[in-house]
Amino acid sequence: VLVYRYFIAPAMVSETMIPKRDIYELLVYSAKPWDFFLPPVYHPVFGKYVKEFVLSHLYGSNPIEQVLYVGYVPLALAAYALFKFGRDRRSEEHRTVVLFALFGLFAFSFMPPAYLPILGWKIPFSLSYLLYQFTQSFRVMARFDVLVMLSVAVLAGAGLKHLMKGKRRWAYLSLVVLIVLFEYAPIPSNMAEIKRPEQHFPFD
Repeated sequence: VLVYRYFIAPAMVSETMIPKRDIYELLVYSAKPWDFFLPPVYHPVFGKYVKEFVLSHLYGSNPIEQVLYVGYVPLALAAYALFKFGRDRRSEEHRTVVLFALFGLFAFSFMPPAYLPILGWKIPFSLSYLLYQFTQSFRVMARFDVLVMLSVAVLAGAGLKHLMKGKRRWAYLSLVVLIVLFEYAPIPSNMAEIKRPEQHFPFD
């Protein structure tokens, strides 16, 4: 209901106000499997090792749209939370873990290519294909990664919370914080340089 209310319904308000997208764009700007596991090309250490592969596998997209890196530490903590609380219905974290795991999977189901082009046929492959039948306003389905990252963050927090109960909780916390900061380190931090235009016109 919330996804429809805040994401789908606004895109169906008026066909004259919102441009229609070609379904091919749902193929170009979809998530590729390696996008979740390869650091960004501007990472200070690993960027130079993945840059050639990433830039040669954009398939019409651009490097910024394909920055979907989840991080190995958050993934490990999220997996630990699922293993620890997923089947333990007596734990207070069980409902939260299950809810956000399902929410993350739901968001992820929009991110793969809308269809697979096989022998001239378009074989539906993700929920974005179904979404396209209702509205043609969406284009970059990879941006559903924001919701996936939210789910992983909550699950990782549940896993870290359990580790914090031990005697070495501050050591675990310090180590996790340092590694996560390193994993997401954007250097250089400025993604675009904004210059004052040569000509500008005042608005009345």
